[in-house]
Amino acid sequence: MTFLSITVSDHRAFSVVTLNGELDTLSAGRLSQVIERALACGRVHLVVDTAGLRFCDSCGLRTLIAAWRRTDEQGGSLRLVRVHGPLGRLLELTGLSTLFPTGGTFDRQATAPAGAGHTGLARAQPVRARIDHL
Repeated sequence: MTFLSITVSDHRAFSVVTLNGELDTLSAGRLSQVIERALACGRVHLVVDTAGLRFCDSCGLRTLIAAWRRTDEQGGSLRLVRVHGPLGRLLELTGLSTLFPTGGTFDRQATAPAGAGHTGLARAQPVRARIDHL
């Protein structure tokens, strides 16, 4: 059985969704539910902390793309932090590293993620990628 722990912590300007374990076909639906719940509560600026993510397959990637779309539709943003391993490779191989702002680290004591020139989550401006195959 796939293990994925998902925790959400709300900050003044954004929510942090922390992933630990494996994001795949069996666990992606849970992440979708968590994202939808956050959006339904008006939390449209999301930071996904992937430091504890050990595996991500195409279904997990598809879930992250769908989450990015949903936040964007609501005038929000989705940022990935501490990307590494399989997810980092997937983003590079698919060219989606331009879609998700991934720079920097995350300081849980701050009110916004730290990163190169990133002063908050008012409206992330990633390079737009055309994704029509979801």
